[in-house]
Amino acid sequence: MPFVFLGDDAFSLKVNFMKPYPGHGLSRENRIFNYRLSRARRVVENAFGILANRFRILLTAINLDVDKAELIAYACVLLHNFLLDKYQNWYIPSSFRDGTGVSNLESVPQRGGNRASNDALTVRNKCSLYFITIGAVE
Repeated sequence: MPFVFLGDDAFSLKVNFMKPYPGHGLSRENRIFNYRLSRARRVVENAFGILANRFRILLTAINLDVDKAELIAYACVLLHNFLLDKYQNWYIPSSFRDGTGVSNLESVPQRGGNRASNDALTVRNKCSLYFITIGAVE
């Protein structure tokens, strides 16, 4: 399974960008997937909110080229984790500690048609199946 970004109905479904199943009258499996996707998005949004409140530059558009904006975002994450580690003994992932964190900005979904590829539908269906089998939560 690929790493994916999480989005809402405003975005297109892509192999690396998951969005909820559309419509009403969804099957139980599809409703579970939509619920779990929504929960995951809330966790990400809360984490970003904490980070943005500490580093106010993240609250507005960064009017720099993409490479510099990416460096600023990485610096904010590293400083945030450093402060947590130094003062609260929180864990910093080794990929950030040793500088091997990999940029994923190249794979940010682009605006385009709303028709999802078969590969994207397959990834979403596999995630949905996972949530009701191995990854099921009572």
